Amino acid sequence: MTTMTILRGKSTSTSIILWTCLAYLCASIQADTQNINVSINPSGETTVRTGQNLTILCSVGVPLKTCRVEVPQERSVILEPNQPSEDGIGWYGSSLDAGQCGVFIAQIKEKHDGIFKCSLTPKNARYESYNTLRIIVAKPPVMPELMVFPGRRGERQNYEKGETLKVSCRVKAGRPVANVSIFFGDEQIGLEERPIVYNYNNDSYVIQNATRVLSWTDNGKVLRCDATHLALDRPLSAKQQISVLYAPQPQPTIERFGFVIGQPGTVNVTVQANPRPQFMWRIDDDKVDEGQFDKSNRIRSSRAVELGKGYWEITLNIDSVQKSDTEKKYVLLVNNELGSTEYQIVLSTSTEPAGGSSTRTIGESSDTESAGRYSRSEVDSSASAARRARAKMNFSQLFKRNKDKVSGTDTDTVRTVVTVDDEKIQTSDAPQAVTLNSANPAVGEGGLVYAELDLTQQKNVAPRRIDDDATEYAEIIYTKPEAEEAAHAANK
Repeated sequence: MTTMTILRGKSTSTSIILWTCLAYLCASIQADTQNINVSINPSGETTVRTGQNLTILCSVGVPLKTCRVEVPQERSVILEPNQPSEDGIGWYGSSLDAGQCGVFIAQIKEKHDGIFKCSLTPKNARYESYNTLRIIVAKPPVMPELMVFPGRRGERQNYEKGETLKVSCRVKAGRPVANVSIFFGDEQIGLEERPIVYNYNNDSYVIQNATRVLSWTDNGKVLRCDATHLALDRPLSAKQQISVLYAPQPQPTIERFGFVIGQPGTVNVTVQANPRPQFMWRIDDDKVDEGQFDKSNRIRSSRAVELGKGYWEITLNIDSVQKSDTEKKYVLLVNNELGSTEYQIVLSTSTEPAGGSSTRTIGESSDTESAGRYSRSEVDSSASAARRARAKMNFSQLFKRNKDKVSGTDTDTVRTVVTVDDEKIQTSDAPQAVTLNSANPAVGEGGLVYAELDLTQQKNVAPRRIDDDATEYAEIIYTKPEAEEAAHAANK
C-alpha cells in the first residue's frame, strides 16, 4: 500500500518510464531464452564427392524439444532418435535430452550442393535456433589448357638458349577450383606465382602462370600442367615438348686409348648441338667431310647420327692403325647457325689410365709387330716408375740397344736407353766412367758417320755417387745405309 501510495503521488511521466523499463527487461529475458548458440560440426563448409556419405551434428547446451534439418534440394525433415531413415536421410547423435540434433546422409547426390540448415527448439522455448553449413559436392574440372608464349623467333616450341620461357595453364569447371601445378622436366616451376581464381555463374576456373630462363640442357624437356582435384582419381595433364636451340657445346680434349698397330681403329665422338650441325675432320692438314675418305684412303668419316635431344655421334674409322696415326693432330670442326666449336682428339696405343685420368698418355708399340723396319720406342720418364722398375745390374747390362723392327711409314731410327743405377759405383770391379769417343769418327760408304763407345777404364777419375733419385737416358740415332735399304726392298 505504501508503494502504491507513492506511485499515486508521482507524476504521470514517472509511471510511464517505470513501465517501459519493466517491459524492456522482460523482452530481454525472452530474447536470451530464444537465441541459443547452436554449434555445428563440420563447420563453415565441407567438400564431398558424389556417392559418399556425410554426417552433420548440431548441438546446444540444453535439452531439445524438436530437431529439424534441411538438406539442399530435399524436403524439411523432423528427426528423432531410433527413427527409421527415409530416402537415405536419418537420425544421427546421442539424444534430444543431450541437446543433440544430427543427420546421416547415406549417399551424397549432385543436387545436395548448397546450404544445409539445422533448426533446434529447446524444451522451455517456443522458437527455433539454427545454424548452417555449406555443402560442396565436388565436380571434376575439364582438361587443362596449356598456353606457351612465343619466343624471339615467333614460335611456341623452338626457343634459343638464354630466352625466358613464359607459360600459362588454365583449368575450368572444377568445384571447388582445381589445384594446378606446372612442371618442366622433373622440376616444378611457377612456385613464386599465386594462382588466379575466377568465379562465374556458380562455376569457376583457375589460372597458374610460370616463367623459366632456358639453358641448353633444357632441350627436349617436356612442359607439363597437372590438375588435381577431389573428384579425380588421377591428375589431368596437358603436355608440350620444348626445343632449345644452341651452338655446339665445348668439351675438353677428347682422349681415345687402346689402339693396336696393324689393326682397325675407331674414334667415336658425341657432341651436343641444336639444330643439326655440320661436321668436318682436320687430320694434320688433311680435311675430311662427313662420309668421305682422307687422302690416303685409309681413314673414313661416317655421317653423323642423331641420338636424340640434341646429341649427335660421328665416327672416324681407320682401316689399319699405324704408329704415325697416333702422332697426328685430329680436330673435329662442328658448326650450326648459332655458332661453331672445335674438338681436339688424341689417339694412343696405351690402355686407359685408371680413374679416368685426363693426362695424355702415349703407349709403346708391341715388339711382335710386323718385321722389316725399325721404329721409335717411347720411354716412361717418371721418377716413380723408374724406382719401381729399377734393379741392380752389372756394367754389361747398362747399355741396351732396342732394335724393334716394325713396318710403317716412320723415320727409321733406334733408341738406345742407358740406365745408371743410383747406388754407389764400386771402383774395384766396374769402370769408373763411360765416354763416347767421337773425336775421329769413322766414315763409311755413303758418307755414314759411325760413333764408337769407349768402355775402357779411365784413370784418375773419382768415383761418382748419384744422390738424386733419377734415371738418366742417352739416345743414339742409327741410319741404315742405302745398300741395306735396297737389299731390304729387294727381299720384299
